[in-house]
Amino acid sequence: MSSGLLSPKWTMPLARAPASRLGGLFFKRTQTWNEAVPIRNAVEGRSEQLVAPEDANQWQQYWGESYGPELKQWMLAPVFDRLEAEGKIGDLIIDVGSGALPVTGILKPTPARKRICVDIASDNVASGDTLGVRLDAEKAGQLEDLSFRKVLLRACAFLEINPRTEIQTELADTMVFSEVLNYVDFRKVLQGFSNFLKPGGRMIVINLPFRGNRSLFSERGLKDNRQLYAFLEELDFETEFKAFPKKPPQEADESEEFIVLVAKKNSRTSISARPGIGPASTPP
Repeated sequence: MSSGLLSPKWTMPLARAPASRLGGLFFKRTQTWNEAVPIRNAVEGRSEQLVAPEDANQWQQYWGESYGPELKQWMLAPVFDRLEAEGKIGDLIIDVGSGALPVTGILKPTPARKRICVDIASDNVASGDTLGVRLDAEKAGQLEDLSFRKVLLRACAFLEINPRTEIQTELADTMVFSEVLNYVDFRKVLQGFSNFLKPGGRMIVINLPFRGNRSLFSERGLKDNRQLYAFLEELDFETEFKAFPKKPPQEADESEEFIVLVAKKNSRTSISARPGIGPASTPP
């Protein structure tokens, strides 16, 4: 029997909930934080440059929206800098709901570093050390789903690993979830992606409950930061850092505040070896 990442027998525990959608947008080409982002027409006050095709999904009409990149940079740059100084970012970064301007673009490149930017509106472009993949984040880890299997194969090609023989699933050092958890079943998304994070790897979350386009929110989206703490603990993650940069000093309640959180995956949660893949797996 062949083994690898796509074996039909390879199963992952997933949070209960129907799949919905991923709150994030992706440019035709991955921008960097040093480049100008031509998002708005200053005269007409409307989006320019990118037009969704006729068969676009509901997210593509938002291509080019900035969604507060300066605020994200202000909040995350100190966190990234501290983790970099401590050698905790690592070489493989997954940016979930990467959007028009992936916030992981502020990380300094290294010879070994690669990024995979996951977004439901991605056009699947690879450029240098960055791969864009189009995926509904709620399908992460669902090997019965064809779109996820295709994404997994593209990621394997990008990382130059053989999916027919590779059984190590926990490859990522850092995962970033930037203002996406309101739009998805956050439990399903965090649990699905956690299966691809190394023991000792980190999830970095930046989110404000109820911020964004409420018409696109998931009923199972994050509505209270205490839900996030409890679920990460259930997944056996240790919260190493949390901050509320916009919380007034006199405010004691943090449940609905803008949060920046870093959580480390406990080594006891390791599930690195699972029976394998191969499109042509056969019974023994």
